Formats: sequence, structure tokens, C-alpha cells
Amino acid sequence: MDFVDRNLSRHFEEMVKSSTKGINLYQHTDLTDFPYANIVIAHGLAEHSGRYETLANFFLTHHMNVFRYDQRGHGKSEGKRGDLTSTEELPDDCKIIVDIAKEQFPDLPTFLLGHSMGGYTVLKFAAKYPGVVDGIIATDPLSIEFGEKLPGDPDTYVKNQLGDGVNSDPTVTKKYNEDPRNLKEYTVRLMNTLIDSSKQLKSDLGKITDPILLLHGLNDGIIPMTDSLSIYPQFGSTDKELHVYPHLMHEILNEPSRKWEIYEEILYWIKKHSN
Repeated sequence: MDFVDRNLSRHFEEMVKSSTKGINLYQHTDLTDFPYANIVIAHGLAEHSGRYETLANFFLTHHMNVFRYDQRGHGKSEGKRGDLTSTEELPDDCKIIVDIAKEQFPDLPTFLLGHSMGGYTVLKFAAKYPGVVDGIIATDPLSIEFGEKLPGDPDTYVKNQLGDGVNSDPTVTKKYNEDPRNLKEYTVRLMNTLIDSSKQLKSDLGKITDPILLLHGLNDGIIPMTDSLSIYPQFGSTDKELHVYPHLMHEILNEPSRKWEIYEEILYWIKKHSN
């Protein structure tokens, strides 16, 4: 469902230099008339920024400029498909997009939303670049427990099985599995890099001092809800909220039964922090 009058919004696509020489990131911007805030969206593992079109349209309708990008090795961005040698570039890549938003609209508050691996990215960003944005929203973020390390050659590709825990609605899971821009496989190195670096993130949680909204589905089949319960008290921020949704799985932003309610909760929180 499209909530945007396209006559009132403007869409731009471009390739921008990443934090690593030789790798460019696909970034697209949707601008609305009379904006009161910017929001940057970071997608999760094995997916792409296009899957957040409905959420982006919701924000546009409510007069927020939306900036999205494909993380390295995903979607239309460059980099070896489904591979990651270090997570240190992820918050730096994200900052490039945040800077684009802030340079275009320096007088508007800017917020950062990340889901799953994107949630990990925005938490890393918040720890590394405190005070750069006006608030952080993390949904079902990869944080401290992401399974056991995979054995074998780091360059070996393994099948993407994330779809099994994505959503309580089988039609959403089917659409996820059939999306040609979602990665069908990723390397052993990517998974082990995320597992190793999540331990570092745990030690940096106290550095996160920005306002933060943490959301998680109780029945998440990929990232345990207990992870968010564990990390929440460790944030250095005194302005923080945790919302847990019974019956919902990993992709709470795509859950047909409650996504509009969740969108409204995010919007209310952003408006509260835009004054």
C-alpha cells in the first residue's frame, strides 16, 4: 500500500564512495515538502534497502525526508556479495549517508533506524559517533548472541536460511525468499565476523548516550528477544525505551498484524525528540 502522493515527493538515486577505497554504495533519497526531520534507514543481513519502501512511504507522508542505502556486498552496492572481513566499516559507511542528510538539511533533526544487522550497524554508529544524530531506533538488532561460529573455509558460501525465522505471516516469508535482490547465500567469513564483533559491541554499549528506542519481537526466530533485554540496561543513555511485541517474529516492521501500530510508535517517539 502506497501512502505517498508522488507529486509532493522527489526521488534521487546515486552511487557514493564508501569508507573503503574502491567500493561504492548505492544510496537513494526521498524528499517531501515541509519536512521537519530526516531519517536514515540501514537494512539487515542478506536483504536490501528496497524492502523498506512501505516504511519510507509512511515517513514521507508524515513529512520526513528518507535516506536509504544498501550495505556493502548487498543490493546495488559494490563489494563482494555476502562477504564481510570487518564490521568496522559498517558505522563509517552509515555516517557517509548520515552526513549526506545533514549536509542537505542542516537545520533538521536527523534520526537513524536500523533493523537486524542494520540494528547492529546503528548501535556501532551510536557508540563510535555519539551526538551526531538526534536519536537511534534499533529493531531486533544483532547484538550479543548470534549462534556458534561456522567451521570451514572462510570463503565458502552457505545457504541463506534466515527466511525461516523472519515473519509470522507465511506470505511475507514467501515474498522474502522470492526476492531476487535478497542474498541467497553468504560466506562463512561474514557470519563469523559478525559473531566475533558482536562481543566487541557488548563492551561498547556504555558509550551509547544518544536517545534510543529499542524494539523486538518476542518470538523472533533469528535474534533472541533476550538479547535486547540484556543490552538495554547497558546503554549509557538516560533517554531510552524498550518495546517488546508478543507473537511477532524477526521482521516486526513487516508484520501485517501490527506494523502500522509499530510505525506510529516510532513516529511518536521521533516527534517527541524533534523539538
